[in-house]
Amino acid sequence: LTGFAMLKMGSVALGGLSSLIGGDEEADAAERQAQIDRENARLALEKGEADAAQVRERGSRFIGEQTAAIAQSGLGTGGTNAALAAESVRGIEKDVGNTRREAALRAAGFQERANASIERAGQARTAGKVGAFNALLSGASEFYGSRRALR
Repeated sequence: LTGFAMLKMGSVALGGLSSLIGGDEEADAAERQAQIDRENARLALEKGEADAAQVRERGSRFIGEQTAAIAQSGLGTGGTNAALAAESVRGIEKDVGNTRREAALRAAGFQERANASIERAGQARTAGKVGAFNALLSGASEFYGSRRALR
């Protein structure tokens, strides 16, 4: 082999290796992002539960204050006052449910991003391999063509 041919083969090999490494680096970055997004999804659910507990706690305090005010009024705890208390409890539970649903939606958004990142990682690795294969085929074709031309 001539010096030029060896340089050309080295260039082809480096081009292929560069494609592989670039694909792997891009895939690794996408996988790291997926890991971050999965952790954010978990944290969103945890925060949702903590927020729901706060809503329930504030609601319990409100019900306690409401019950005390009704008792102080001397109007009794039945009838309209009982309906008012029951409606307050339903409202609090509705707020707790809404808080949890919002957290679940946030978590689902993070999980969707994680899934997209994993898909992107696979595509990057495939693109790196295809690029490396393309570089090798292209180099082999040029080498073969130049060898034929010399004959």
